[in-house]
Amino acid sequence: IWNEPNAKSFWQPEGAQPEEYIKLVELTAPVIRRRIENAVIVGGAVMGMNTRFFEGCMERGLGQLIDKASFHSYRFLPEKNYEDDIGRWRAIIAKHAPGIPLWHGEVGAASQPGGAGGRADYPWTLVRQAKWMLRRFLFDLRMRTELISYFHLVDLVGYRHSDAPTGKTNYKGLLHGTDYTPKPAYFAFQCLCALFDAETERTELPISCEANENKESIDIEEIVSAGFTRQGKAMHVYWWPPGAEMERADKHISLSFSSRTDVEFENPVLVEPLDGRVYRIDRAKRSGNTWLIPNAPLADHPLIVTDRSIALA
Repeated sequence: IWNEPNAKSFWQPEGAQPEEYIKLVELTAPVIRRRIENAVIVGGAVMGMNTRFFEGCMERGLGQLIDKASFHSYRFLPEKNYEDDIGRWRAIIAKHAPGIPLWHGEVGAASQPGGAGGRADYPWTLVRQAKWMLRRFLFDLRMRTELISYFHLVDLVGYRHSDAPTGKTNYKGLLHGTDYTPKPAYFAFQCLCALFDAETERTELPISCEANENKESIDIEEIVSAGFTRQGKAMHVYWWPPGAEMERADKHISLSFSSRTDVEFENPVLVEPLDGRVYRIDRAKRSGNTWLIPNAPLADHPLIVTDRSIALA
């Protein structure tokens, strides 16, 4: 119901206050319930993760009118403060309407600077867009966000913003807006959809990251990791997020994975989701219930270690 009501671009002249948005939902939701059987009503669509606005809406009964709560978080660094913000939103939900899932209803990154839309003026490139998308989606999956919606499929040429056309293109598309050819982000998104569909579940799996044998300079504490299972096999995702520079040089680390009796590798391989390529891990060794990769690649975007049967399915 509505789009970014707390933004003046979509609720003029100054953006809605919680009591104004609630009036709209109170009018709209009951009509939808009467007219559409089994309707799923999504409320919020909050620009950013404006906790004050969301809490104000929930205090006024939003949780009793909707099925899902959504937000749009276009933060430049996908990981920065995101876990804390998700925690705050979930605490608000737990207080006012326990059980409502969170949807990341709109999020994307540009493939070049100078366009229209959020975060448009950063020094984006085609590859940076693809890496950002992988970080954003896999961090959301790490946080068990129920749904993540990429904005958008194709560049919006002559993007209209607020009450007038901008004359610019919104370059967040996975396809170029002039000829509909795919960008690198399209292929990265394709790889994500193949490996992280409904058959894949978020699972707490032990992983340890340490300096490799060459003692490369790496802040181990900054590495992000998450475990998943697919068809009974482990999937480990890890990356070293860059900061304002947007990119880091590739490094190497020592990775170890402790197997569980119900989830393990038989033939571990590494998947590069930027292009979907699958690589052998020649130096992977197993000792008891632990796999060790002594010189694993470390990138500024997610890499995936999983079983060969999963990667090549």
